[in-house]
Amino acid sequence: MTQLHLPLKFLEHSVQANVREPWLLVLMHGVGSNEQDLFGLARLMPPQFHVLSLRAPYVLSPDAYAWFEFEILPNGERHIDEEQERESRFLVGEMIASAA
Repeated sequence: MTQLHLPLKFLEHSVQANVREPWLLVLMHGVGSNEQDLFGLARLMPPQFHVLSLRAPYVLSPDAYAWFEFEILPNGERHIDEEQERESRFLVGEMIASAA
């Protein structure tokens, strides 16, 4: 299998070599985590799964990332950085298109 060159950092669990039509499973961690958070699930997947565990692009602190910055306002309303959210959606789309 060829090495992937994708726009986000990731961990990869390749499909078994004898699988003719692999399925792609993309894992995305939550706020403040990283690509290692869900990667343990990869070994539990059936052999036809090619698993990518993505790292969000925005650094919160060492080993803690987010797909976009957000804040909860005093009135309880949630405000997100819409530009970062759009960029993350674009990057995830590029990852899927390139890996599939």
